[in-house]
Amino acid sequence: MAVGVGAQPEREQRMETTVVRSTSKRVRSKVTNGGRTFVNGDGRSPWARRWRDLIEAHARDISPDGISHLSEAQRSLIKRAATLECQLEGLEGALSEGLSVSISHYAMASGHLKRILEALGIERRQKNLPTLSDVLRGPPT
Repeated sequence: MAVGVGAQPEREQRMETTVVRSTSKRVRSKVTNGGRTFVNGDGRSPWARRWRDLIEAHARDISPDGISHLSEAQRSLIKRAATLECQLEGLEGALSEGLSVSISHYAMASGHLKRILEALGIERRQKNLPTLSDVLRGPPT
C-alpha cells in the first residue's frame, strides 16, 4: 500500500484508534477496574489471600492511609514484592518438609525482593527492646 506525504499507514491508524478507545471504561480490563485480582485465576486460593495480605501490609508501611494513596508505580512494586514473598514462603515450606528446592532460585528471589523493598523505601527498623536493668526496675509508674 502506497502512503502519501503526511498520511499514516493503515496499521498505525488502527493502533492509534485502539489506544484512544482503550481509555474508555468499557474496554479497560476487569483488573484495572477492580473487578478481578488477576487476569487469569480467581484469586481465592491460599496463595492469593496471602498475596493480598502482604500487599496491604506493605502499603501500610509506606502510607498509613493504605494502597489507595500510593502511585501506580508503588502499587506495582508492592505487588511484585508480595509475589516474590509468596514464592519464597512456598520454597521455605517445601524445605521444612524435607523437600529439595533450588537454593540458587531462592537466593535470587531473595535478592530481588530486597531490591524492590529498598526501591519502595521500606527499611529494617530496630525494635526498642527493654534492657536488663529496665526489666529489673519493673514497669514505669
